[in-house]
Amino acid sequence: MHLPRFARTKRIANVVALSAALSLSPTPAMVEASSLPDMGDASGSVLTPEREQRIGKAMWRQLHQAGKIIDAPELAGYVRSLGYRLLAAGEYGPRDFTFFLVDAPSINAFAMPGGYIGIHAGLITATQNEDEVAAVMAHEIAHVTQNHLARGYEKANRMNLPMTAAVIAAILLGAQNPQLAEATIAATTAGAAQMQLDFTRAHEKEADRLGIDTLAAAGYDPRSMAGFFRKLEEQSRYYGSGVPEFLRTHPVNQSRIADAEGRARVFPDSSSQPQTDYWITKARLEVHLSDDPAALARRVDSRLDAGRSTNRHADRFTLALALRASGELGAARKILKAFVEEAPERIAYRTELARLEMEDERYDLASQLLETGLELYPDNPELLLALGEIHLHAEAPEKARRRFERAIRTNLDTAPETYKHLSRAEAALGHEAASRLALGEYYFRIGETHSAIDQLTAAQDYAGNDFYIASRIGARLKQFKREAELESQD
Repeated sequence: MHLPRFARTKRIANVVALSAALSLSPTPAMVEASSLPDMGDASGSVLTPEREQRIGKAMWRQLHQAGKIIDAPELAGYVRSLGYRLLAAGEYGPRDFTFFLVDAPSINAFAMPGGYIGIHAGLITATQNEDEVAAVMAHEIAHVTQNHLARGYEKANRMNLPMTAAVIAAILLGAQNPQLAEATIAATTAGAAQMQLDFTRAHEKEADRLGIDTLAAAGYDPRSMAGFFRKLEEQSRYYGSGVPEFLRTHPVNQSRIADAEGRARVFPDSSSQPQTDYWITKARLEVHLSDDPAALARRVDSRLDAGRSTNRHADRFTLALALRASGELGAARKILKAFVEEAPERIAYRTELARLEMEDERYDLASQLLETGLELYPDNPELLLALGEIHLHAEAPEKARRRFERAIRTNLDTAPETYKHLSRAEAALGHEAASRLALGEYYFRIGETHSAIDQLTAAQDYAGNDFYIASRIGARLKQFKREAELESQD
């Protein structure tokens, strides 16, 4: 039974508002309220796990369609790996989680219904070590496992209709003017804020406590949560209106910091964890987010020359990537070659040097670097994707196709971009049906189900008498149409 439009709108707003109140929420521009699922029967006050999953997937789909999610395996894989490590250490029952990286410079993170947890790229670049990233992720995991969104939903149902309409308008305005949307939401929800305040404070305290327990169990420093909160709180004194988004959506006060410090003292001091994957990811994201990589290179180089670097390896790697991004290939090559010589088993060093050689059209050197890496790690998705891209640039589409297919076949969490590259390789080989099928898979994995259906419908016309490809297309088309039907019911 479908709700009247105003009732559906109110329930949508409640879920969006709760995501803001109970997590480090996405900006309103990221979620288009009109495309989110309705919340079911108007008399119901509890979200079922099935509804939570559908809502979370719809919100994630909107983020993907807006281009807000980073799918590069070397970056997305880091966030997933860290999330799964925390889950393995915590005492959590069976529940699906999806960890993803948001392409935004803001210092924020958020949990959505259905176990979807997003980490802003800017949060990682603002941290000093992996323990701080893990602290935020453990906090968000606790929000999900303790059902804070569903538990708060009954409270949110008390929002009056005029305020709900204002929230929805603000969310829709956010598509064009995020600052205006955030200001509108802040103003119109002021009346409801006090109603939610004590309730969400209890959730925050619980998420902090359980998050600290998880940090300790996973071998991270349990003091890192309070330390990161304190650092942000101190920064906020100097930023004024430019306070980190983390603190605007998730206020931190001295009492909360003291509680987190007290909880951490229950545990013994932890030993330092290996941090190489962390600072490699941080360096990549710093360059990715930079509007002026040449200026970034100058700042890092100056820090190294002045002896002010706290991690020379990390700064040298950041410098190499910034130099490459600004076109200084010779200087970048010298640094990256030294990294490969120092640690030939480190995949990131090989792929970054190989991509540099590809940009310089030295395809044989680039391929050799990655082939050697594949001898050590035969099914590594980062190596396979990079090598496939190099073969495409070198106009060797058959070699590229084999690499992309191997990456898909041997990795459960295949990056959507892999299918897009496979589509290019198939097209270069004249395999139009296979190219359309791969492109359809790409669209499906970024949440654009109707575009995926369009591609597979066109692929059927190109399949001709090829029974094998026609069967594959037909089977996937049925699955895509079933998903589209479910989406239309949301």
